[in-house]
Amino acid sequence: MTEKRHQCASNLGFILAAAGSAVGLGNIWKFPGKVGAYGGGAFLLCYLLIVFLVGFPVMLAELSIGRATQKNVVGAFRTLNPRWRFAGYIGIVTLFVILSYYCVVGGWVLKYVQIYAAGAHFGAGPGAYADYFSAFSARPVEPLLWGLGFLVLCIVVVVRGVSQGIEKVSKVLMPLLFLLLAGLVVYSVTRPGAGEGLRFLFGIDPARLSGDTLVGALGQAFFPCPWAWASW
Repeated sequence: MTEKRHQCASNLGFILAAAGSAVGLGNIWKFPGKVGAYGGGAFLLCYLLIVFLVGFPVMLAELSIGRATQKNVVGAFRTLNPRWRFAGYIGIVTLFVILSYYCVVGGWVLKYVQIYAAGAHFGAGPGAYADYFSAFSARPVEPLLWGLGFLVLCIVVVVRGVSQGIEKVSKVLMPLLFLLLAGLVVYSVTRPGAGEGLRFLFGIDPARLSGDTLVGALGQAFFPCPWAWASW
């Protein structure tokens, strides 16, 4: 009996789904902070070099293995070499570990969507937002419930399959993400002090280039992106 394979219904759907797995919260939330902390333009240069010299070849190899074997991650490694099937299990375990991390952050996102939709007011002063988040994250139950809600949403999408679930959602959410990013860029560069912020983020200072910069760039290149996660 031939196994039914789920696949994207269009090339656009595949591209958007792949972009959705690569452009995650790690690149939106943590990336600017890492750029500033690890050397600005020097960190960005190291990051881009690692992406093009290491990340893309790994991604292409991963896609090629998936297309050639037409099997899940364990079956693909078993086809290549039965002794390497354990690598497939490692990939699955890694995905579950990362899912536990993103469920927490995804729960925070859902909470903030809810409070902004309700027109909540955080109070005055630069520390009001930080105080609100500290109070929310210190609660023992509410963050857990929001994280479970995020997990349920993910399950609802995934159980519908590739074309009817992941692809359809990606076609809606990815354009919204790009519009949101464009709006954030326009808003940021029009604020007072934007020039100093841009110089801090992208100015290249060779004195700030160190081993920590390379390690930080390597982690940023691999963690938010699906390379070597067995995402095919």
